[in-house]
Amino acid sequence: MKRLFITLAMTATCISFSNNAFSQFFFGVRAGFQMTTQSTDVNSQNLKHPLMPACNAGVFGEYFFGFSGNMSLTADLLYSMEGRKDKYDEKYGDYTFTQQIHFIDLPIAFNLYLLDEKLDLQVGPEFGFLLGGKNKYKYNSDVSNTEHFESRSMAKEEINLFNVGVIVGANYYFTEHIFAGLRASIGLTNSLNEYKTKTHKYEPASSKNYVFSLNVGYRF
Repeated sequence: MKRLFITLAMTATCISFSNNAFSQFFFGVRAGFQMTTQSTDVNSQNLKHPLMPACNAGVFGEYFFGFSGNMSLTADLLYSMEGRKDKYDEKYGDYTFTQQIHFIDLPIAFNLYLLDEKLDLQVGPEFGFLLGGKNKYKYNSDVSNTEHFESRSMAKEEINLFNVGVIVGANYYFTEHIFAGLRASIGLTNSLNEYKTKTHKYEPASSKNYVFSLNVGYRF
């Protein structure tokens, strides 16, 4: 009988702990519009890097710490389109180069809730895993003054397979489930490799991703 009471007590404790842990965990979906660019070490020909429109979408999980109702940890699994658009000065011709890079991003954010848990401030690291990339060229012919387009997939040697960055942002919850948020992603590692014509190989170049996104989401 004593063993039965001990077993029942331990079972009840485990169930209570499991229910409590589960009640602190949530998951959801998010998607959004973003503007992206890269910092590069190419400064010749008055090269400019205007922001390029792109998108993101994915799922997330959020765990609230038991010792505080307004602090949590969030992990996202996101598809993210990133890259840059290079626009040359008019005196070098009407030439535009666009680079689209596709990532699976894993941002992990520490969250602090304010304003009765309506405002969520977040900061943390982000890890990016390469899916692929494409280079696009648009230019005018000097002879016929007609517009030409070219497109090719990036070689695997041109781009790094793994990137690390930092995210900062905020979400605002209109209801318990529906939210909108702003987020900035700042790259810390080189995303591209530059081709060195003298050595005929790709070497790390100073090129880092910067992404500014506006997202909407639903937390279950």
